[in-house]
Amino acid sequence: MKTTVQVPEFDSAELWSFFQKKSDHKAGGIDGWKTPEIKALPKCAWDAIKVFFHLVEATGKWPASFHMIPISAIPKEDKKWTPETTRAIGLSSIFYNCWASFRFRQLSSWVSSIAPPSLLGGLEGRNSIESELKLSSELFENELNEGEPRMLLVVDRFKCFDLLIPSFCISLARDLGLPDHLATCIKGYYSGQYKCFKLGPFFGPWVVQSNGIIQGCPFSVLFANLIFSVFAKRIQNTAQISFASFLEDTKLWSKVSVISQPW
Repeated sequence: MKTTVQVPEFDSAELWSFFQKKSDHKAGGIDGWKTPEIKALPKCAWDAIKVFFHLVEATGKWPASFHMIPISAIPKEDKKWTPETTRAIGLSSIFYNCWASFRFRQLSSWVSSIAPPSLLGGLEGRNSIESELKLSSELFENELNEGEPRMLLVVDRFKCFDLLIPSFCISLARDLGLPDHLATCIKGYYSGQYKCFKLGPFFGPWVVQSNGIIQGCPFSVLFANLIFSVFAKRIQNTAQISFASFLEDTKLWSKVSVISQPW
């Protein structure tokens, strides 16, 4: 599955153009910078930002404030505010998010080349409609022709990104071809992190971050897809099972006779 990938050097004009498309409402981190303020910087300022990104990638070290991540609870749809029905979104520095989303965009074709067609979330040119159509058409055809019964398993991974261990994710990405300097840079970001809950203008006590990928970090989607790619490969190599996954939501289905056989 390993595929070597090279990412180009930063171009300050390209960085500036990329950042201008960011939403002004994107919340920032503890360093205090806001998106409209960074957008208002002159183009020449991006020469300095480019140097900063180069320095970080060369050393794997980020400013201390970048390791302090406020967590904001966002409700899922109109459900009640409980730990199970909210998304814990990490508010990273706008500069980190700029770097990570820019590199994520450059790595999108690499991830797509590794991810099998059954993976559909967070990948360029793919969406969940494909999995729904594939499953629906197979079940409809089976019902129409009175074929052999199917067994369907639907998996919704609870608190998916909280269960992704950064050290494991980075090691896996390295093994699959992620450039060493990017892996070191991401590892540096996730080392020595502190979190606190944020409610409006109020901050809770800081606690040491032990595990879990920051939901809201662009690389969280990349890491999830790499892990599920390995899982999908394993499933497809060991059994005649159809598989479709949209990040944490997965469907597996097959003929009952296949499921009942020892693998």
